[in-house]
Order: sequence, then C-alpha cells, then structure tokens
Amino acid sequence: MSLLQQWIKSLYSPKDIAKLRFQTIGKTILYVFLLTLLSIIPASIYNSMDIVKGVNDFNHITDTTLPDFSIENQKLVSEVNEPTLYNVNGTYVLFDPTGEWKADELEKYNNSIGFLSNELVYHSNNFTQSFPYDMLGDLDLTKETMSDYIDTFSEILPILLALIILATYIFAAGIKFIEISIFALFGLTLSNLLKKTIPYRRLWVLSAYCITLAVTFLALMNLLKIEVISSYFVYWFVTLMMLYLSLREIPSKK
Repeated sequence: MSLLQQWIKSLYSPKDIAKLRFQTIGKTILYVFLLTLLSIIPASIYNSMDIVKGVNDFNHITDTTLPDFSIENQKLVSEVNEPTLYNVNGTYVLFDPTGEWKADELEKYNNSIGFLSNELVYHSNNFTQSFPYDMLGDLDLTKETMSDYIDTFSEILPILLALIILATYIFAAGIKFIEISIFALFGLTLSNLLKKTIPYRRLWVLSAYCITLAVTFLALMNLLKIEVISSYFVYWFVTLMMLYLSLREIPSKK
C-alpha cells in the first residue's frame, strides 16, 4: 500500500489502520514526516505572506509617509513634536517621538506599526512584537539609512523564510514523534482493557496512523482560516478514539 493510500485509509477506516500495525518502522517514520509537512503548510503559507506584507508595508511607510527622523542615543528624534497617527492602506502608523504613547496603544488597531520614543512596535492579528532601540547599541540611524537596511533585508527575506519554515518543520516533527510515543503508552492501557496482547512497537506504528484524521482536519481548518475551539483537546480526543476503534479491530489471541 502506497503512502497516499495509507493516508486515505487512515482518515476513515480503523480496520485498515489495524492492519497497518505490521508496517515497517522506516516507512512509518517517513509517513510521520510527510504528515508533519502537511500539518505545517497552511501556517507556513499565511505566516510567510504576513511577514512579506509587513516588510513591504514597513518599507513603503518609511519611504512615503513618515517625516524625517533619526534614532540617536537609543531615542527617536524628529522635528515633529506631537504624536501623529497615519492610515496607510488599512495599516495604522503611530509616530510619536514625545513618549506620550505606549506600546499597548497599538492594540486598538488590528494592523499597526508604532515608531515610539524608545522602541519600534508591530501589532497584527492580536500579536504584538516590540523592538527596543537599545538593541542597536551605539548605532545611530536616519530615515534614509533605515530604508537602505530594509531594502537589504527584503533581498535576503526568501532565505530567512526558508530557514524559519525548515526550523518549524524540524520542531513540529519532533513534537509529533513525542506525541505518538505518548499515544502508544495510552495504547498499552487500552489494549489491556480490551484484553489484547500487542507489543509497544506495534502500538507506536498504530498510533502514527491514528493521528492522521486529527492532523488533516486541523490542517484543513487552518487553511480555511477557521478557528477550532480547544483544538489540542480535539486532536487528542479524535486520535484516542481512532486508536481505541483500531484496537477493537485486532483479534484477541486465543
């Protein structure tokens, strides 16, 4: 049975999942890697799009909207002596060298960038990231030099995004293997309750295929941008149910 056929069967058939317990460990590990790749694709696509849009918006705003400024001695310096709020194609930009506004002010706006007196703040989709100017050390910046740095960053952005996705994939795969090992431990308990004698190695393989339905469902919801309430509970509940139903399909030893 091909990996594609295994994936399709594992979506709906506990009986076929039970037969897969004799699958080799090597092929099962490859299946887990491919399933992990499927699970991170939606988030990777949307996160990359958000980062690219954020960099492009930031570059456009710096070049065309903001007044002349500089960052000297870790402070924003400008001839503008009062807080100013701009709306650039739906992105709100707060320019405040006076120190009157704080980072939490940006939470009023879904997509916003704050050039504050002592930090640069980015807020999008209920996530706020702050970059204090003291991270620059003794480096002083002007509007022009910042624009040049952004252009350089844009050129290497594809490489950075690829590294981020790769790191995310490796981390997600590690988590999946840990989860499968835990599900296999639950499988020991369930197999005892069902009076089945199944070694842990077979339960691990079985668990690897039992996560298919939950992983595919959550990946699809992420792709459609549909929020699933208590998604991690759903993931564990569905997987344990598939594991239980699969174990029931395994005949007991006489």
